[in-house]
Amino acid sequence: MKLTSTAFIAAAIASLVPAAFATPSPAITVKDDLFFSSRAIEERDMLVKRNPGRVEVDGLRYRRCPRTSSDCPAIGQYAIGTPVDVICLRWNQTTVVENSPYWVRLGNGYYVAFGSGYVSWQGGIPRCNPGSG
Repeated sequence: MKLTSTAFIAAAIASLVPAAFATPSPAITVKDDLFFSSRAIEERDMLVKRNPGRVEVDGLRYRRCPRTSSDCPAIGQYAIGTPVDVICLRWNQTTVVENSPYWVRLGNGYYVAFGSGYVSWQGGIPRCNPGSG
């Protein structure tokens, strides 16, 4: 069997490529033909685990961050019965509301105070990553 120089080079490259990519970096994961950092995958997976919830009070204010300070004004309100996706619970760098430092991060990225029965849902929810908003 006689190989042309092009076929020989192609065969040589094909034999080297799998070895070059056999050991991915531990900080990089391949998923759906895209590269994600470990943190991006963790945050993406957290957002996928939406827990259906419901607003239990009328006029529940939502914000871009879990504080009531002037740098984080309320940007809207939910009516009682509004369905929401509960993502995680945050209690660091938050404003205490009704003696509770807890805030709920919703699937749309907004936060609502945990308060006394402001939002209901079934099952447990994870702690928000520090720095996730």
